Amino acid sequence: MSMRSSFLQIKQRPFELLSIFAFLFFIITLIPFKESLDINLHDTYIVFTANFAAGMFTVYLVLVWLIYLLSNRFLLSKKLIWIHVLTTIVFAVLFMAMLLFKGFLNGAPRRYSMNELNATRPVFNIYMTYWVLILTAVITQILFLINIVGGILKRMLVKQHY
Repeated sequence: MSMRSSFLQIKQRPFELLSIFAFLFFIITLIPFKESLDINLHDTYIVFTANFAAGMFTVYLVLVWLIYLLSNRFLLSKKLIWIHVLTTIVFAVLFMAMLLFKGFLNGAPRRYSMNELNATRPVFNIYMTYWVLILTAVITQILFLINIVGGILKRMLVKQHY
């Protein structure tokens, strides 16, 4: 067996990277972490653990990988596949890294008075970084839909010409 016929054929099928990272995120779910992320939306606190986030990324990456397996033959562009796959993986890895290694908040109480919050506020706004990551992920998923719909439309137009 030569190296040209590799197991996953990443060059021809870049979406196979999603299955590799889904497996890695699944392994992360098996490691117990104490870290969690608190999101304050108006008067509601949403709290989820690092293990839950890794599990959600596992499920999401597997679902996208399956969609790619089903729609691979009529996608519009391999460049859009690469952009979507790499951006999705980078988003997931950065989100998990920020969640697991937010060292400046470890051991700090979860709720502050306004004076304490202003005195202890870090220069680097990690929550703004989360929102930028999420916005990038949403735009990337729109590119994924454009790739699928554009490929279907292109295939329909080609069939009409014959």
